[in-house]
Amino acid sequence: MNLKEKNIENILSLWTTVNTPFNTNYNKQNYSYCYLPFSDWPNRLWSWNYTPEVLDDAINEMRNGKESLKISCWEDNHNLFLSRGLEQRFEQTAMSLQLKERPVYEKRLRLLRVANQEQAKQWVDTFAVPFGYRIHEDVVSHSCEKVPFYLVFLENTLIGTALLHIEDGIAGIHSVGIIPEVRRQGYAEEIMKMLIDIAMDSNASHCVLQASAMGKGIYARMGFREDFLFTHYVLPSNK
Repeated sequence: MNLKEKNIENILSLWTTVNTPFNTNYNKQNYSYCYLPFSDWPNRLWSWNYTPEVLDDAINEMRNGKESLKISCWEDNHNLFLSRGLEQRFEQTAMSLQLKERPVYEKRLRLLRVANQEQAKQWVDTFAVPFGYRIHEDVVSHSCEKVPFYLVFLENTLIGTALLHIEDGIAGIHSVGIIPEVRRQGYAEEIMKMLIDIAMDSNASHCVLQASAMGKGIYARMGFREDFLFTHYVLPSNK
């Protein structure tokens, strides 16, 4: 199994799924993008074959009123992007875990799947605290039947968020965030193990994710392996 390809396909599927209710997925000849002017996410552009010409076309698309788009790349061609005047916004480490044994955890937390507009607003408000940007609540409420967005509770206190996107036997773990007041107590790892449990219940063979520098150590301790780098670029005026 090509886990790099599966990881990429999972995140692209997530982006396009949450954009589908708004009819804002676009497929051009050499690249694709999803764009929501009222939300900070997903707003991504991607290509399976970046060339100088493809990037020039993509940049022209962005300059045509879509400056908030980020160009995502999973190949090692950083200099190509810099040569077209783009700037690196952030970099993630794509990781994967083969699902073999059930995880063991303390069961201190409770996951509640978002099912309505009020819960969608709770999710985006909580998500914005650790991640520092906002997803519009309509993005969550319009796609929560297909994509499981989870509120994380410690007893009756809302402390975090998570998202699990399962496609073709691959479980993508995203948006795992904890509010600062309760960090460093092992809650993020417990959420991860709860999501792995759900993935195994759904007969997923692997979990995949894109890790920030902050989360990479946690995932490595859990057995996730590093597969490739996932880099995102922006126009200079949008950094």
